[in-house]
Amino acid sequence: MAVSFTAVVARSSVQEVLLIPLKAPKMHMGAPAVFFFEEEISQSENFLQFALVSKCTQGRPPLFEVKRTLQADFHLAVDVLVSSLDSRHLLLLFMLQSDFIRLWLKEQTYIKGYPFRFFKWTREFKVGFEAFVVPIWVSFPNLPVNLYQGNFFKLVAGAVGKVLKVDGATTVVSRTIAARACVEIDLKSCLSEKVWIGYGASGFFQQVVYERLPAYCTGYSKLGYCVEQCRRRSTGIQKEGVQGVNLLQPGAGKLVEGVAETCDAPAVVDGV
Repeated sequence: MAVSFTAVVARSSVQEVLLIPLKAPKMHMGAPAVFFFEEEISQSENFLQFALVSKCTQGRPPLFEVKRTLQADFHLAVDVLVSSLDSRHLLLLFMLQSDFIRLWLKEQTYIKGYPFRFFKWTREFKVGFEAFVVPIWVSFPNLPVNLYQGNFFKLVAGAVGKVLKVDGATTVVSRTIAARACVEIDLKSCLSEKVWIGYGASGFFQQVVYERLPAYCTGYSKLGYCVEQCRRRSTGIQKEGVQGVNLLQPGAGKLVEGVAETCDAPAVVDGV
């Protein structure tokens, strides 16, 4: 039986009360204003590090049904806090990273017949805009087998993105054709097809293969769409003579206002 979210928080020995200095209101553009420093904003986001936004555009069952189904279907170790952001979005707060990753890696699930999609919560979240930070499995073909173990491989995979999970076959070195890890990828960033690995007095470029990398449309801020499918940008792009391409495939560069920006400089791992 899953331990309740409230119980875990109550038993936690680290219950920090967020205290920041009180500030007198100011005026900005004719209206009362309050300003937060970047460090304060980052501090306020700590409890949301394992938060997902669930999108349910076709409706949803009651919150208790959503919660009960998630606990049963995904075998959550600890209870999840489910709250409503609006009629089409739910906020899911997890206490354990393992529970958070297990659900985030699931592209879509059905609860009582309703489709649910999951996105990582970020400060940029707004209703109607899908997150551009996604979990992606990446492979490193022909990586030296001695780099499969522990933090050696996490350092290699970490050059691509934050490591969320290492493939079991890589951990036990039972499949050495390619090492695999699931990493956190920003689809708007420049995705490199290789990383540099410093190897003693020398080094080498290691190939990176992105598995099932989705397209992202900046016109509608939707996953699964690329420029040629975006009606909002297609007119402007055709007028400028720029042909639509699947911009967010591996090595294609990053998407800037519907135009591909090539990533010429490879990622480099310092100090490995």
